[in-house]
Amino acid sequence: MPDLRQLEEAVRAAQQAFYDLRKQPWDAEALRIANERVLAAQSALAASRSEPYAVRIDIGVEVGSEAVRLFQSEQMCLLMFSTFTRSEGRIIERGYALVEFEWCSWTTFGYPNDEAIKGHPLYGRGLDSLGVFEVFNSPWTRRMTEQNRVAFPDTRPSTARHFVFPFHDTTFECIAASFRAVLVHSDYDQLFQSASEHIRPN
Repeated sequence: MPDLRQLEEAVRAAQQAFYDLRKQPWDAEALRIANERVLAAQSALAASRSEPYAVRIDIGVEVGSEAVRLFQSEQMCLLMFSTFTRSEGRIIERGYALVEFEWCSWTTFGYPNDEAIKGHPLYGRGLDSLGVFEVFNSPWTRRMTEQNRVAFPDTRPSTARHFVFPFHDTTFECIAASFRAVLVHSDYDQLFQSASEHIRPN
């Protein structure tokens, strides 16, 4: 297993390789791979220090940055955003996705945007402005456990998961048991109506 010095060197090497690629003729796929290596090296280093870190995850749909909407009640949380499909690197179809978070207990929605993401505590620890991320060694879940123990001393450490959805103008972050893309639709108005009905009181 690499020691701390080796992990730090791996981060520096991955970052340098990424910067060197940016000076060459544009190659989107090569840059994507190089960036993934940077994020993986950052995550490994933070994990070795028992610090919070983020890992990009596949949620089954492509995440766009248009029509980002949050629908939330005490029982349910739904996130809506634009989505698209690709063929040979080109976007061929656009639509909208609706993601449902199960047993969602904590959310933030708003700051930072994609430019200010560099100020996020997880930036440099596997998080960037593209994709969806799961957070490990989460300070949010630790805080939930500590707060619950004030009233319920026997509370066990939280097993909830911490997710981050960076968009162009906003970031959505939450604690939930899990999530699933429940609907993908080409019509914005119909999907918005469906989301509204999901959170309507019985």
